[in-house]
Amino acid sequence: MIAISLLFSIVVLEVGGRLLGLGPRRADVKVHWSETGWAQEDPLLGWVNRPGTFRSVEKGEVPMTFWPGGRRASWHDDDKTEARPVHFYGGSFTQAYGVRDEESFAFQLNAMFPEVRFDNLGVAGYGGYQALLRMRDVLDRAARDATPDVLVYGFIGGHLRRNFATSRWIKWLRTSKQGFLVPPRVRTDGDGLREFAAEFIDYWPLETRSVLITLLHDTVLALRYDDWFDRREEVSFRVIAKMHELVEAKGKRFLVVLLDDIPEDLPGRLAEAEVPSIDCTNPAFGKDPKLRTGGNTGHPSAIQHELWSQCIGAWISEAGLASRP
Repeated sequence: MIAISLLFSIVVLEVGGRLLGLGPRRADVKVHWSETGWAQEDPLLGWVNRPGTFRSVEKGEVPMTFWPGGRRASWHDDDKTEARPVHFYGGSFTQAYGVRDEESFAFQLNAMFPEVRFDNLGVAGYGGYQALLRMRDVLDRAARDATPDVLVYGFIGGHLRRNFATSRWIKWLRTSKQGFLVPPRVRTDGDGLREFAAEFIDYWPLETRSVLITLLHDTVLALRYDDWFDRREEVSFRVIAKMHELVEAKGKRFLVVLLDDIPEDLPGRLAEAEVPSIDCTNPAFGKDPKLRTGGNTGHPSAIQHELWSQCIGAWISEAGLASRP
């Protein structure tokens, strides 16, 4: 009787979930690792930009070119190789996902300041911690390669949950291996940070067939990864402070560019900690359809990137890094 009752309950829950519009885990791939996708797996960072030209999946399906080393194509002329290097790090807003190469704010800055080389190392989906890891990797190669004079981090509010990998974010990062890619992440540890490497989580048996198993796995993921959600702003601030400390220790300049959806107290905390930052947010972003690739949805449009290039260009001039023509 117990076994029959248990089986009946499972059937009722499964049918009830489907009647409510729920479904089992879909087996499609979100972060695309195939040879046709822009991302390729990386053991340290989770994923990186794949060299080549790939089309955006947003309105217009524009081509996006990535050079070796994961850099977004950001200039036409070869004479930039000897120019003073400035690096940009961040997620898709920095990477300029959804717009053509020449429409990104990094490309426009290269045209604006011929004596400076702006390298775009932004990667769609990255949070601040992955940007920090990328900075470390670049600066640790100082003996072999020329390192940048200035390292710039483009912050958006979405990085808050990416830095410590919420279950919602992890479930978005489905791969062709029938599982989830958990990106490198951090937690607060006393006055510092505790760092965790990237990992892979397999789907449970029958997860792509059963609503009940999908819900159970979702619950386990939430219990495991969402326990620090209320500290997301503190985590992100410490990540930025760590970037600042790292860059200054190498004798370089650091800047945070606030791009969109900024926590109310973040600018004040950065100023108090003497972390250089500029506010390039646009109150109209999300309201004016001309500022997104798909109207009121999608990534920032070429118009928004032009506004960002003007904001960052003003700082470049004021900081004495280059003269504006």
